[in-house]
Amino acid sequence: MTLDEYRELLDEHRPRLRTEMADRQPEMGQELREQIYAEANRTLGVLSLTEHPDNLLMWSHYANSHEGIVLGLDASAPWFIDDRIHDSLRGLRKIDYRSLRPRATANSLTMMEVLFTKSLDWRYEDEWRAVRRIDDAFQVASDTEHPVCLVPLPSHIVREVILGARIGDGTRERVLAALARSGYSEVRVLEASMDEQEFKLNLNEAAQGEAGPSHGGGSEACGNPKS
Repeated sequence: MTLDEYRELLDEHRPRLRTEMADRQPEMGQELREQIYAEANRTLGVLSLTEHPDNLLMWSHYANSHEGIVLGLDASAPWFIDDRIHDSLRGLRKIDYRSLRPRATANSLTMMEVLFTKSLDWRYEDEWRAVRRIDDAFQVASDTEHPVCLVPLPSHIVREVILGARIGDGTRERVLAALARSGYSEVRVLEASMDEQEFKLNLNEAAQGEAGPSHGGGSEACGNPKS
């Protein structure tokens, strides 16, 4: 077949091809979405952060019902910018909360939309995300719904440690001992308490003699994207 004959054949069938492609857009978009999710889960981890350390629901859902701790991190630290990650995914990025899922067409859905878009139901989290490569992890915990990757967290980006309102004495002692042993002298240690009149948390300096942090190393947990 000559080139001219091929062009004539293509022109003849072009309307039908366009119709078939349009009919398959939703199907192809769903396939693309599944491929992006699979690739993200295989290669990337997500560190999820919130703007508000006194959010009652966040403490209940992610800090063992106020028995855990919260780390306050320096959002301007270069650590959040991984040069190996594509520009569109690099650095801390705020979640885009929408009523509609990202448009799942074969020519429009992107990794950024998949990783940084969530339902309006999650707005209370005021979430920011940082993407890291899973192969950075020095340990992977696989006994959870999604694997949890532990990657090195530079000590200089840790600015605060907040002790939960219901933290146990044993956990409290271990946290404070770890801070003192590792040498986090720049870290501010706060303690959360339930307000007696309002449904809110109060954050105050930890009692004197209980916090002696100075500077050192640490780690952070990164899980796969929440849907």
